[in-house]
Amino acid sequence: MKKSLLGFILILSVLSCVEDEKTSTTFPLEVNRGSITTKILEHPLADLSEVETQVFDLGLVSDSLLKGKDGTLIYFERDRFEVDATTPLTLKLEEYYQFKDLVTHQLSTETVDGKLLSSSGVIYLEVTDGTQEISLKENATLPVTFPDHRIYNNDIYYGARNEEGIMKWEKDTSLVDTTLLDYQYKRIYGVDAYMSIKVPRDSLDYYLELNESFAVYDLVDDVNSNSTPNYQPIIDPAKINLQQLDWINVDRVVTPDGFKDVLLANEKLADYFTIYVLYEDLNSFVTYPYYEAKDEIRLAQLPIKGKTQLLLVQLTADQEIYSQQITLGKRDRYLIGMKKTSLEALNTFLDGISARDSSENPAVER
Repeated sequence: MKKSLLGFILILSVLSCVEDEKTSTTFPLEVNRGSITTKILEHPLADLSEVETQVFDLGLVSDSLLKGKDGTLIYFERDRFEVDATTPLTLKLEEYYQFKDLVTHQLSTETVDGKLLSSSGVIYLEVTDGTQEISLKENATLPVTFPDHRIYNNDIYYGARNEEGIMKWEKDTSLVDTTLLDYQYKRIYGVDAYMSIKVPRDSLDYYLELNESFAVYDLVDDVNSNSTPNYQPIIDPAKINLQQLDWINVDRVVTPDGFKDVLLANEKLADYFTIYVLYEDLNSFVTYPYYEAKDEIRLAQLPIKGKTQLLLVQLTADQEIYSQQITLGKRDRYLIGMKKTSLEALNTFLDGISARDSSENPAVER
């Protein structure tokens, strides 16, 4: 029995494949990353966020467990990347787990084909050798665990900003959902237990075999033993194999109540401002930046879901902030009339909109 125990512990250590846990150094957030637009729209809301760029100095380490300040786990292995063994590496991580952080950094929740998403959090990941980004090898993945059950009932989306600087997301279709009978739990406790996992489509057979491959009952000392076996699942249902780095979003598609064409009359010809479409108690929003002064602005086929509001924010050349809040109703036409405000007032408004933290996944029993 002791040999079985030692063998099982050895297998666990190999599967975890980490040398140590690295800590990060934090820096001020790198703003406007990935924006393709050549126009500059100053954005004061970024000052309301406390998100930092966390930098892990990996050096020449071959593998390591990296833990973000807000609980993201990254299972780094050098062999997964297009790099030799003699090149020092660093990994950058940003965690956007408060809905307000998504809004203040314009990480809008809309797919490339116009579907509305509800986000349970966004991370930014980048591996670099100090001069350039290092990519994953072909067919390689990076295992990551998101905190607080965020992945349950959600999918993985990868994001990039379009030519206007608007973030758009595309679903990772390589991942499939399946439900497994947890053989380890059954062998230890004699009770059927099921777990839902999200794994690469081409690795499904591997996970099915892995689930059935360990005789966990060998770990129980004696039939007469009063000790309680320590249950450590081989398959972690919260661990996700990412197909690429940069912007990663944990999301689910939201079905709107309907769509609406909204016309905004811009009689004072305001320019260089952003329109945020916000949905109360839903971690979803869409952004529309406007650079030129137009007498009318038309928002075509705007998704409507519950209480839908527009937030207009402008930073003037004199560094003054103007804003306006519009609750959409039966009317189709509204007048733009932004008034001078403060970051404190906008912060209070956003706190009210994002009253539900993005970790509160309604699909997870508490």
